[in-house]
Amino acid sequence: MADATVDAQEEAFFVDLRGTGPTVPVRISPAVTTIQDTDEVRWAPDGSGVTLEGEYVVNGIEELFYVDLSGPVPGGVIHLSAPGTASSDVEGDVRWLPDSSGVVYRHDA
Repeated sequence: MADATVDAQEEAFFVDLRGTGPTVPVRISPAVTTIQDTDEVRWAPDGSGVTLEGEYVVNGIEELFYVDLSGPVPGGVIHLSAPGTASSDVEGDVRWLPDSSGVVYRHDA
């Protein structure tokens, strides 16, 4: 994670080390205009992707996203959690299933 493109906004980046040298860092956190706070990045057990937990849409509301990293370039960001509201958001404890086929997380409703 880094505070690279917008001051005071934590973003997640991916650098591929599988080739002859590291690639240029590619931002994998959701593209937003005002809020960017990546709190947790969790790798799938098989290395095929990551979940990103953070405040991306509404300030103070944690949401869960997924990025596929199995190909030569990162896939698009997929919103996994139900949209958060002022009284409802992801509460952490995101866990991958052992075969990487899904995730389990707590959501405060």
